[in-house]
Amino acid sequence: MAMGSLLIVLNFIYNCTIGPSTYTIIGEISSTRLRQKTIVLARASYKAINIVAGILNPRMLCKLCGLLSRASG
Repeated sequence: MAMGSLLIVLNFIYNCTIGPSTYTIIGEISSTRLRQKTIVLARASYKAINIVAGILNPRMLCKLCGLLSRASG
């Protein structure tokens, strides 16, 4: 219960502080010709990482799910 609450709080803090600034940084650092390709590549990699994290996080929090819960504490 405490681990899940901590994840929710950390997610809220991230989304209120540095999270939205990545959209601004991605749009500003690339050249005009490559801007669309850079944004698409950044979003695709972000979504792929979130899919992996969405699969691993519940398994790390569940006490009955095997090896990942023991390794994460």
